[in-house]
Amino acid sequence: LAYAQWVARALCRCVRAVESANESGLAVALFAGRRSGGLAWLLLQNAYCASALARPLGSASALAAQTLRERRVAAMAPFGTHAHELSMVLGACYPELDELASGTVASHCLGHTLYLALGPPAGDATRPERARLLPMLPDTLGTRAFLRTAAMLRVPPLDALHAAHHGRPLLELFGGARHDSGSAAEFAALVREACVSAEQRDAMLLMESEVASEAELARARSLGYASIGAGGFFGDSEGKWPDSSGAARHPTEVAELVGLADASMAVKPVAVYTRGVRTRVHPIKLGDPSAERSAAGEVAGGSKFQLDTALSTEARAECRARAEWLARCAVRERPSAPEAA
Repeated sequence: LAYAQWVARALCRCVRAVESANESGLAVALFAGRRSGGLAWLLLQNAYCASALARPLGSASALAAQTLRERRVAAMAPFGTHAHELSMVLGACYPELDELASGTVASHCLGHTLYLALGPPAGDATRPERARLLPMLPDTLGTRAFLRTAAMLRVPPLDALHAAHHGRPLLELFGGARHDSGSAAEFAALVREACVSAEQRDAMLLMESEVASEAELARARSLGYASIGAGGFFGDSEGKWPDSSGAARHPTEVAELVGLADASMAVKPVAVYTRGVRTRVHPIKLGDPSAERSAAGEVAGGSKFQLDTALSTEARAECRARAEWLARCAVRERPSAPEAA
């Protein structure tokens, strides 16, 4: 009975979210699955969104799409950007890439290059309609650090399929960018300023995935965002919509109710092993700073900090200090490379 009541309340939250999204005019990607409250709810949520959203982009749950279609129920096509987990895990697997040039986030750029080669772009981002299939998710250790590193790195010669991109700056291939932490206005300004051409800037599609209220939908629209990507907003999170008393529970309060100080709705990587041995660097996410902290000179770190809570206090402090060092080093001014003889 308790679960049935939760599903009923979650569906009410989902209906309100869909109505708000439709009123905003923004396209919607349903980022649900790893944070959903059970398979029954995941299928109900996806089926309702497929029938009720005015501008659906798709769902991040391939399981929901397949299961609904097998039962001849209308379903959204699988859709998504890669999540922070890819950058977090590659940062743990290839720390030397980030340390080689005295501090970059090259491992995160490696993840985006793999997405170019193996993901929806299928190696082709030569035209604007193809570039839109290659969005950046740059805030794992700070958006400024990613943009600066992606501008310096060139796409490697992978194979004949990717020959058109060989030697081009990675940054110029992106046709979209997803905001997930820090100031939405500052993120939009940073991405547009970093675009290598007016053509790229004019075609750049921004997605907002920090959505917790109708006001934030309106803000995203006013800042020129084209879409939203959200999961908790569409029913999963009790922290997004008010209950019958008119007050929404903050996620921290929900965590305290279940007795977990660092509870997260979503599955997160906490350790990486290669050949059975744990990596010397642990998966970590800093996120972008708030507008106030950014104005004070900080380049990373905010409410999206994630790191294995089972590590010792000393290990957590060391890991965070290294990540913040990489973020600061990546955005410092670098001398121009000498011209070839």
